[in-house]
Amino acid sequence: MGSAGTILVVDDDAGVREALAAALAPRYAVQTVATASAALDAVSAHPFDLILLDHRLPDLAGTALLQIIKRFFPSTLVILMTGFGSEEVAIEALRGGARDYLRKPIDSFGVHTPRLAALRARQGAAGTQR
Repeated sequence: MGSAGTILVVDDDAGVREALAAALAPRYAVQTVATASAALDAVSAHPFDLILLDHRLPDLAGTALLQIIKRFFPSTLVILMTGFGSEEVAIEALRGGARDYLRKPIDSFGVHTPRLAALRARQGAAGTQR
C-alpha cells in the first residue's frame, strides 16, 4: 500500500470506471475492475484502503459483494454507488458495513470532498502509528 492510499473502483460501466480513475489518480493509487469476481481477485491479491462499489454488477449484487468483502476484509472502507438507488438499498448498504452511499452520476468534486474524508483520516492515523 502506497502512502497516497489505494482505491478499487468496481463498476461494470467503463465510462464510470474511467471517469473515477481519472478524477482519483492524481491523489490515490487506483485500480478498476468490471465484475464482482474480478473485485474479489483484486482484494485477495492486495489490500485496498477504499472500495467504490457499484450496486448493480453483472455477476453479483453490490450489496452481496459488500457482505463478502466486510467478512474477509473488515477494515476496508466501502462506498456503495448506484444509479438505481432507493432508500431501502441505502439502508441495506449502510447496515451491511458500507461507509457511505452515493447516487450516480458522481462528479469528481463529490468524490473528493466529504466522501473520502474517512480515507484521509485513516491515512493520518496510520502515519502516527508508525
